[in-house]
Amino acid sequence: MHLAVFGGTGRTGSRVLALALARGWTVTALARNPQKITVTDALLTVIAGELNDTEALRQTLVKADAAVIALGTGVDLQATQMLSQGTAQIVTALTAAGVQRVACLLSGWLFYATMPPQFIEITRDHARQLALLEASSLEWVAVCPPALIDRAARHAYKVAINQMPGVGYMEIGVDDVADFLLRAVVEPEYVRQKVGIAD
Repeated sequence: MHLAVFGGTGRTGSRVLALALARGWTVTALARNPQKITVTDALLTVIAGELNDTEALRQTLVKADAAVIALGTGVDLQATQMLSQGTAQIVTALTAAGVQRVACLLSGWLFYATMPPQFIEITRDHARQLALLEASSLEWVAVCPPALIDRAARHAYKVAINQMPGVGYMEIGVDDVADFLLRAVVEPEYVRQKVGIAD
């Protein structure tokens, strides 16, 4: 498997990158600041560039079999269109490159009509990302976790289509999210589905 990673310097994307390499996958990652990717591996190629850099996107995807989009804003939950604008550029590039399979990290709040006020704006942009995927011809998987926790993978998380796999407060370790993002680009049952995952 040759995987393209977008958002590979972030909290989840960096775990995706490391886990893919640990599994012997070839990885090409696009990074605005390549020095933030501290992993070195013969199977890793880092392309310097922004998400609006058409040539950098093309180079990232030139040999890819699939892609993971793990864009984020860190702890900044303010109104933004950065995630959806970046996803629009990636979707266009994937289509041009003929790369069909893509797993995109979104949020479990997409399953709920109401949510705490601090999550409303970021969830709106996640919804715009989802709409871009749905409007495309790609074999996309929207991965929607609840609260992310920094802990080692437990490999015991639950998966549900079009809903969260439980009720009330839920969480999941970032390493388990990375594991499912890699599953999502190879397992067929999640294609063109919004998937809830949680411990």
